[in-house]
Amino acid sequence: MAYFLYYAGYEKSSGLEQIGLATSMDLHTWKRVSPKPIIPAGSAGECDIEQTSNPCVLKHEGRFKMWYQGRSSSGAASVCFAESPDGIVWQVKKGPVLAPAGEGYRVGYHQPHVLFNEAKSCFQMWVTLHDGSASKIVYAESSDGLSWNFLENNAVAPEGEQGAGEALAEYLRARKDLPGREAAGSDKK
Repeated sequence: MAYFLYYAGYEKSSGLEQIGLATSMDLHTWKRVSPKPIIPAGSAGECDIEQTSNPCVLKHEGRFKMWYQGRSSSGAASVCFAESPDGIVWQVKKGPVLAPAGEGYRVGYHQPHVLFNEAKSCFQMWVTLHDGSASKIVYAESSDGLSWNFLENNAVAPEGEQGAGEALAEYLRARKDLPGREAAGSDKK
């Protein structure tokens, strides 16, 4: 069985952070699938022209789905989406699935974490929302993984100065009772 490791790598020549893939048969020796990114930065005007990073990948109903952080030329971060039949060759959806209301560096949605909740038959996303001065973790649900609905009072972790990634990781580690946690990493069809 092959294991897949999706990562964001920094390319010195372009100055871009982009998503790559390495595989392993034993979890000790890893080999990059390609020296090029599997999710390269987008084209002019796209939400991921400056960066593709923080991938979250699920296999659902026989297809791989990836939500990742894209950064536009304004510096704003969005959640973007790609899909694949094999987890190696990806088709990127044009435009974000979650876009910020404002612009500027660090503003927007960072580091999406998505699960599929079998009991509710929906995708669940925990994502850090940064308004330019503080971060908070927000929660949304989706029937298709593309159109997201935020629930009322959706801030599941308080605002703070803590970094977006650290706040989300700390929150998810502490919450063993979250709906869908039992499905993390699930390959159910």
